[in-house]
Parts: sequence; structure tokens; C-alpha cells
Amino acid sequence: MNADPAPGTLPRQRGCRVRDPGPGAEPRTLRALVDLGRPFTLVAPALGFFSGGLTAIGAAPREAWTPSLLVAPLIGSAMAACLNAGNNALNQIYDLDIDRVNKPKRPLPSGRLSVADAWAFTEALAKPGRTP
Repeated sequence: MNADPAPGTLPRQRGCRVRDPGPGAEPRTLRALVDLGRPFTLVAPALGFFSGGLTAIGAAPREAWTPSLLVAPLIGSAMAACLNAGNNALNQIYDLDIDRVNKPKRPLPSGRLSVADAWAFTEALAKPGRTP
């Protein structure tokens, strides 16, 4: 196994080729991005953030309940889910050598996505999560 890559560098890839996916590739690429984000892992952080927000709504000083009180917890939940999906992709970038052996059907080891695609996905999802 390779040593950990230096911060800000890509892990080494052996035997990976860039290929033209051809016509009709967009649905497959979208599916690969969804798989990269591992959506089943997004429920816990989103639900945790939302339940914490609802708890805070009921804290003192109490406000009269209005639907607008749910806006901040919903936005926070979406941000938590985005950060988690981006972190899932980042983990798969750095565990690529391990996943080639243990989880070869994931998007990166299977070649459905490139490491550059995964970095773009990670950055795209990290930006909304960092927005104040």
C-alpha cells in the first residue's frame, strides 16, 4: 500500500485511464455521483441537526410558533447532509487503494468516476456547508 499522500495532493493511481463514456453517459455519471455521496449515511447528521434545531425552538425565551421557525433547522440539515456527502467522497479519494481491493464496485475503483470528478464533487458540496 502507498504511504499517505501529502496534504493537498492526489493519491497515486495505478492503471486508471480516462475514457470517453459516450452517448447516454449522464444518467450513469449522476448515479455514480449519488453512489459516491453514499446517501444512506446522510440521514443521521441531517436528522440530528434538525432535531437539535427543534429543541432550540422550544427553549427559553419561547416564541409563538410559526412555520418560519423551521427555515433555519431545515437549511442547517441540508448543510449537514452536504458536508457529510462531501466527506464521504473525500474518504473514498484517500482510501482508493484500499477500496480497489475491498470495495471494487464503488465509483472510483470501478472507473465510473475519476479522482478529479470526486474532488469536484467534494468541493461542490463543501461550499454550501461552509456558507454562514
